[in-house]
Amino acid sequence: MEKKHLLFAAALLVLLSCNNSSKDSVEKADSTNQAIKDSAISNNKPVLEDAGSSFLVRVADAGMAEERITSIAKQKAVYLPVKEFATKLNKDHSSFISQVKILANQKKVVLPQSISEETQQGIDILRKSEGKELDKTFINMMISRHQSSIEMFEKAVQEIADFDIKTFAEKTLPILKSDLEVVKSFQKKYQ
Repeated sequence: MEKKHLLFAAALLVLLSCNNSSKDSVEKADSTNQAIKDSAISNNKPVLEDAGSSFLVRVADAGMAEERITSIAKQKAVYLPVKEFATKLNKDHSSFISQVKILANQKKVVLPQSISEETQQGIDILRKSEGKELDKTFINMMISRHQSSIEMFEKAVQEIADFDIKTFAEKTLPILKSDLEVVKSFQKKYQ
């Protein structure tokens, strides 16, 4: 009985510390996941490796950001192919987020509830852009973000042991690479 009270107190302490407003949502998710892992280890329960939970947290953050970025481009892009591509990406990333939420639920991983502060700054820049400058900013953001995502997914394929997460990364990687090629072609046409 005393052990249950101790675990409850520890969980409460973790939740209270996670509500610290100086941390962004990704840091809060990471902290919570670490506390869950520590508790599982102390109770001799199986745990997901750090790389797996970290990957899901970062993919959720990136996916939420891509949804916002592509929503802005869908509405405000000047060039029709850029607008259509933003619509496709928005749909793809909504699907990715759904898959990540399912995996996180299965693996008992806490995901961020909002995008990271750093990513929000980029979204704010895009939101303030207009006309051809918006298209150019969107294209450059998508190139940079897709390159980073590809690196993250390739690393996940190589390093993550969890079968389900690894399979998700393997299936998603070709889509990311294809999208990067498309957006690079826009860079040549529209800048």
